[in-house]
Amino acid sequence: MFYEIKKRCSLGERETGLGDNGVLQIGTEEEPFMHKAEITMYGSARSIEIPIFGAKVIALRNGTIDMHGKPVGTTWTQLGQTSSAGSNQIVLKEPVIWENGSEIVIATTGDLLSVRESEVRTIVAKSEDNKTLTLDQTLNYTHLSIEIEVGQRPDSYTIEKRAEVGLLTRNIKFRGNNDESWNSLKSAKACPEGFNPSEFATQTCFLGRYGDEIGSNEFGAHIMIHADMDAPRNKEHVVARIQNVELFHVGQSFRIGRYPIHFHLNGDLPTSYVRECSIRKSFNRAVNVHGSHYVKVSRNFIYDIMGGAYFLEDSVEIGNEFSYNLAIYVKSSSSLLNEDSTPAAYWITNPNNTVIHNSVAGGTHFGYWYRFLDRPDGPSFDRNYCPKKIPLGRFFNNTIHSSGRIGLWIFPGYTPSVAGTCWDSRPALARFEKLIAYSNEKGCEWVFSNSVQFRHFLIYDQYHVGIETKNNVGHSRLASSIAPLVATFYNELTGTAVIDSIIIGNSNEQMNNSYTQSGLVLAWDRGQLIKNVTFINFPSDWSHAMRGPEIIGTCVK
Repeated sequence: MFYEIKKRCSLGERETGLGDNGVLQIGTEEEPFMHKAEITMYGSARSIEIPIFGAKVIALRNGTIDMHGKPVGTTWTQLGQTSSAGSNQIVLKEPVIWENGSEIVIATTGDLLSVRESEVRTIVAKSEDNKTLTLDQTLNYTHLSIEIEVGQRPDSYTIEKRAEVGLLTRNIKFRGNNDESWNSLKSAKACPEGFNPSEFATQTCFLGRYGDEIGSNEFGAHIMIHADMDAPRNKEHVVARIQNVELFHVGQSFRIGRYPIHFHLNGDLPTSYVRECSIRKSFNRAVNVHGSHYVKVSRNFIYDIMGGAYFLEDSVEIGNEFSYNLAIYVKSSSSLLNEDSTPAAYWITNPNNTVIHNSVAGGTHFGYWYRFLDRPDGPSFDRNYCPKKIPLGRFFNNTIHSSGRIGLWIFPGYTPSVAGTCWDSRPALARFEKLIAYSNEKGCEWVFSNSVQFRHFLIYDQYHVGIETKNNVGHSRLASSIAPLVATFYNELTGTAVIDSIIIGNSNEQMNNSYTQSGLVLAWDRGQLIKNVTFINFPSDWSHAMRGPEIIGTCVK
C-alpha cells in the first residue's frame, strides 16, 4: 500500500495499516510538504480493533512513514522581557518565523504549585524584527524574563528566570476526533483546594485538580511502529521519519501501548526520528520507545501530557537521543503504571541513552527520572541483563523549573560497573553534568547509588531541598564486593561527589519570598566528596546550607 499526499487535503480514517513495504508519505526530508494536511482518526473504546495495534491508529508493520511538514524554524525559545498579567504582547529572546494564526504556549515561571499558569494564546500580529508577538487575549499571569545577581561582588553570580515559549501549530496535523456526545458534560470545575504534589498529601478531587477540565472520552489517535517479531533483525523492517507534524487529541487513557508515537519492539532503528513536532492534549504519554534503539527525538515541543512523556519502557532501550526538546505541563494520570500517576517528563530506564539540552516547565511531579532496576521489565526480561549496572550515556545541559516534585531523580538506585554486566563489582563513574533547576520542591536527589557525580549544577529557589543524597553505597552490595568501591571514596576522578556547583537558598527576586530549607543534604553513609560547591543566601536557623540526613514519613494510629 502506498499513500502519497502532494496537495492540500483532509482525510478521515478509523485505522490505516501499512505492511508488505507499504508507505505513507507526506513530503520528504529534502522536499517538505508546504500545503495544509489534516488526518483525523475516528473511533471509540468500543470500536473493532486491529490485533496488536488497536483502533484509531496508523499501524506500521513493515514499511515506512514519511511525514515532513513545512519548516517553522526554531520550535521553542524564551521570553526576552517579562510579560505582565494583563498584557497582550510578548517579546521573545530571538526572532521567529512563526505565522499569524499560530498557537503558542507561554510557560509558567511560578513556584511548584503553578502548573495552571502556563497559557495558550494565538499570534495575531508580529513586529518587523519578528521578536514581538501580539496575542489574541491578554495574559492571566506574569511570565518572567529576568537576570538576577546573587552573592557579594566580586564573587557574585548572575542567574536567569525566563519563561519558555513553544509553538503548537504545524501545517500537517494528525489528530483524533473528539466524540461530541461528551460535549454535554461541559467541564469539571476546578477543585477548590487545588492540587498538592507533595509525597504525603491527601488529594481531595479526582477531576479538576489542575483547573477546569473539558469533558472527553480520552480516546485519542495514535501511531504505532511495530515490526513483525518473526522478521530477522539484521535490517530495519520499519522506518518512521516524522518531522514538523502537529499531534492533537492523541493517546488512549487506561490502555497499555496506545501512545501518540510508539516505537514497539523493533530492535535497532538508526534512521528513524521524531523532530520538530508538537504533541498536545495527550491522554497517554508522548513518545514511547519500547524495545527499540538509536531513535532520535529532537527539537520537539509537548504540552498537556498525561503520564510519563518521553518514556523508555523495558529498561533495555539503548542509544536513543533526546535533545533540544521542551516539555510543559506533564501531569499525573490515574491510569497505567504507578509511574504515570507521578510522572516525569523524561522517564529513563536504561543509562545508555543521551539526554541533552532539554527544558521542562510546569509539570506536576518530576523532570528527569532515572529509574534503573536490577532486571528489565515486561517482554524484555532477561535475568542476565542488569540495567542499573550499565555505564551512563550522557546527561548534559538540561533545565527544570516550576514543577511539583524533583528536577532530577535517580531512584531506586544506580550502581554502574565498568563492564556493565550483572556480576561486575568494579565501579564506573557516572557523571551528570550541567543541570539548572529552580522553583521545584527539590532540585535533585539520588538514592541507593554509588559512583554518581553531579558537576556544574546550578540550583536555586527550591521549596524544600537543593540537592539531596540519600545513600552512597548501593543497598544490594555485599561485604565481599564493596572493596573496589571503597577505593573510590572521596576521589574526584572516580568517586561519588558533588563538584563545581552553586546552590542558592533565595535569589532575592521580588516575587519569591521563601528560602530553601536545606541546600545540600548529605548521605547516610560514607564515601561522598563535596568540592568547590558555593552556598548563597541561607540566612536563618531554619534555612541550612548543609545538613545531615533524615527520613520524613507519616504516622497512622
